[in-house]
Amino acid sequence: MWGKIAVLLAVLLTLVGCQREQPAYESRYTEPPATTVAERPTFDVTSVNTALSGTQPYTVSVLGDSTGNWINEWVHLVAQRIAAAYERQVTVHDWNPDSGEYGRDTVYGQGAPVTIWNAAGPGESTQWSIQNFQEQVPGPVDLTIINHGHNDPKGAVSGIDRLIGMSFRKGTGGVVVLTQNPRIDEPGRAQLEADTYTQIRDEFNNPNRGTVVVDVFAAFPQGDALLPLLERDRVHPNEAGSRLWADAVATGLQLR
Repeated sequence: MWGKIAVLLAVLLTLVGCQREQPAYESRYTEPPATTVAERPTFDVTSVNTALSGTQPYTVSVLGDSTGNWINEWVHLVAQRIAAAYERQVTVHDWNPDSGEYGRDTVYGQGAPVTIWNAAGPGESTQWSIQNFQEQVPGPVDLTIINHGHNDPKGAVSGIDRLIGMSFRKGTGGVVVLTQNPRIDEPGRAQLEADTYTQIRDEFNNPNRGTVVVDVFAAFPQGDALLPLLERDRVHPNEAGSRLWADAVATGLQLR
């Protein structure tokens, strides 16, 4: 009898043990670390001109703000220059912030294809580009251009650094970081941005690290001479300012 009771108790204990709540599973997955300097290719800016002079498809990703989101601003002006100078068909896909996808497509010229994914958002910062990166960069590209500063001068350097890491993980032949035009609407804000662009030059102008800085800020005049190049808000470049910006980018990339 006692033997049967012992067996019964053992069965009951087993059942109770099976019904105990299992400990919560904790994932050990972590995001892949940012690429190190050793893992990034050396970026020779002359490679852009060399590639465009050939006939292979070429793809560019632009991550930025409202200084490059319209057809009369620097992205489209550089696209037109590439189409004319290299006899290429350049298609610019402009990001639509309202729909959260690429919308307007503009084609310049004829010839071997060049594709520009222009993810420029009015009033947006590096954090916006980080949050939407996977959708805004559909795949590996030959060149990445990062154009931020006006909307988040305090966070621009760290945000740009993160975007550079994300770009190399996704796949890019090199990263060009732009400084932006001077502003004269608020003296304190203007100086903050000028200091930010100094940090950008110091931190990211390193071809051995896969990055080059194109100094748009330095291409603009200072003081009263800046007024004819800005919109009434004294921040955004007008058409003349956008042409100067486009010339600075073309010179920095050593385009024809």
